[in-house]
Amino acid sequence: MWLRQFLGPRVLPPDEENYPRIARKNFFEIKKDKPFCVLPGGLSGERTKEPIELPAIDAVVGNPPYVRQESIPRRGQKGAKETQTKEYMRELCERAWPGLKLSGRSDLHCYFWPHAASFLSDEGWFGFLVSSSWLDVEYGFALQEWALRNFCIHAILESTAEPWFEDARIKTCAVIMQRCKDEAKRMSNAVKFVRLTVPAARNPWGAA
Repeated sequence: MWLRQFLGPRVLPPDEENYPRIARKNFFEIKKDKPFCVLPGGLSGERTKEPIELPAIDAVVGNPPYVRQESIPRRGQKGAKETQTKEYMRELCERAWPGLKLSGRSDLHCYFWPHAASFLSDEGWFGFLVSSSWLDVEYGFALQEWALRNFCIHAILESTAEPWFEDARIKTCAVIMQRCKDEAKRMSNAVKFVRLTVPAARNPWGAA
């Protein structure tokens, strides 16, 4: 109140450099050619909206929701929003990565991989915690090929000592990889498959 009386109707602007860059929306509605979010700008009484573009980023980290493919809405289904349909997400990913052909039986997390990776810089890092099913089911083959053609896969980690999500009935794994356009480097890369045999919280040295 004192500040308002002293300065009249004008107040000091927020520290825009530290203003949270957060978007709460459907991830598949976020695109490189559109603003990521909009921040307030200017002084009180002169408020403006400043669109924030999303540049190429150095790392993406995520834990996509696990939804079986049977539960993903289909285009034309009553009540389905277009940007949440299987067809929309598949087309979005395949436009971003020519040559990628995701199976129509892919679970929801499979669409998060290529869309998230499309925002990465040339040597950007990718870390996801996902269902392990992509390693040994048919719909995962296209995802495996895409990863091998575009990334150095550094490590895939699983735990036999504990579930990472107590309320989940699926086996999970952590995937760590780095964007790489050098085919020779990708082909010479050795993937580390790590199995944790003691709970991670009790294993500060990361021994397998």
